[in-house]
Amino acid sequence: MLGATGVAGSLALIGQAFAVTALVLGIIHGESGAYVAGHAAIVVALFGVRGLLGWLGDVAAAHAAGLVGVGLRRRVLGSLLGGPGASGPGASGGGATGATGTLAVLATRGVAAAEPYLTRYLPTLVLAAVLPLLTLVAIGLLDPLSGLIVVLTLPLIPLFGVLVGLATRDRARQQWRAL
Repeated sequence: MLGATGVAGSLALIGQAFAVTALVLGIIHGESGAYVAGHAAIVVALFGVRGLLGWLGDVAAAHAAGLVGVGLRRRVLGSLLGGPGASGPGASGGGATGATGTLAVLATRGVAAAEPYLTRYLPTLVLAAVLPLLTLVAIGLLDPLSGLIVVLTLPLIPLFGVLVGLATRDRARQQWRAL
């Protein structure tokens, strides 16, 4: 579900970009009020669709994080209590040890710390992987030459990132020495 909402949200974003472009061009070229109003309604509708998809994605991420959290807690508690396949202190009948305390912290704080990863990082990762590819496909379908230019210039982005980082590092060193 999370991946589907990410893809659908990306498609809605691309559609919204086209709708905003048509709206702006309609205003610039003096199109009829019905044309402009129609495209404005499409833009507003796509805002709503994107908001709904974002909410559904958040709900799906929270649900997945809850399921994973329950599963992890069961495994940790199984280790604590010596359940089937357990390898923790309860499995050997060793009683309360330092490892038991470690597992208890893991069952509470450790699992809770994994939830932001599942609810925020993974959905953002899906969006970061899907949106550029869909955008590139849209550009390539509309204008193959522009799509080729984008494909050929994409490798320059990390290169320029490294150059900016090196220049920033050098500038920071100079300012530190001056200080």
